[in-house]
Amino acid sequence: MNDYTQSELLKAVAQMVMIADVVAVDPGAARAKVSFGPAATSAWLPWLTERSSAIAVWAPPSAGEQVLCLSPSGLTRDAIILGALFSVANAAPSGAAGEHLVKIGGSSISITGDSIVLSSNGSTLTINGSGITHTGGSTEVNTGSLNHKGTNVGDTHTHKGITPGPSRTGDPK
Repeated sequence: MNDYTQSELLKAVAQMVMIADVVAVDPGAARAKVSFGPAATSAWLPWLTERSSAIAVWAPPSAGEQVLCLSPSGLTRDAIILGALFSVANAAPSGAAGEHLVKIGGSSISITGDSIVLSSNGSTLTINGSGITHTGGSTEVNTGSLNHKGTNVGDTHTHKGITPGPSRTGDPK
């Protein structure tokens, strides 16, 4: 093996697994461009997804995200984006052990062994062993019935002994 061949082989091995920064995303083509350094931007590369058939997971990378790329040939043009890495610019959103969190902008879904919490821009819905709690914003039920302790308090809820007219009933007890 001559020095040139050995040098090319070492270069290919060094480029098989690389950390890069996403610089552009084409969601329609499910491809992204990454930067391997100041003067090395990739072609459009596919990214790995959890599932892509009957069950599909859609979570494209974002510009500025640090990712791990695999290139079995050692040629960066053949790389696949394997996944993202937390970094100084994009820190982990939660430090809680046992929590699974999906966060997009001002909305999130947090799942632990005890509860599911849906949050969006100041409104939170918590589901746990104690029931369902909603804070922030208003709560509206548009279809079906709304029951409280076995009593329908939705659209068909009525009171006995009330004369129809402009008057309102007293506060609930």
